[in-house]
Amino acid sequence: MDERRSSAGGCIITGPAIALIVTGILGILANAYRLSNVALNRQAAIRQTEEIIDLMKERFPGVPMDTPAEQLVTYVVVTACVFIVGNLIVILGGVQMLRRKMYWLAMTASVLAIFPNLIDCPCCGLSVPVGLLCFIVLLLPAVRSAFWPAAFPS
Repeated sequence: MDERRSSAGGCIITGPAIALIVTGILGILANAYRLSNVALNRQAAIRQTEEIIDLMKERFPGVPMDTPAEQLVTYVVVTACVFIVGNLIVILGGVQMLRRKMYWLAMTASVLAIFPNLIDCPCCGLSVPVGLLCFIVLLLPAVRSAFWPAAFPS
């Protein structure tokens, strides 16, 4: 009975886990592109940011915009690195879902996917439903027993 319960939980886990991994990969690719674009063209990024700041000052004269463009570009680089780490956690959580190990990491990854602002996923239209699906699936008793077969004896 434990094997059947684990295999049933396993069938339920596979699709959402793969979707979670794909979401994480897309997030890493998008943030790596942003990081490489800014890193390779730093001066152009600074110039473009200065132009945007000047335009914003013209349109909104009462709003103070004192942050230097270089600081804003550095912020983009740092946040892209942080978001890459967040997306790595999403991928690792998806892999652990497939392996039926480290339940806490799978849950963490699903929560990160639910809130795309935490991983800056360009496909937030995809990551939110995938994260919700993974979260709900991970709460199912059959899935929990797939992670901990000894904790749920038949």
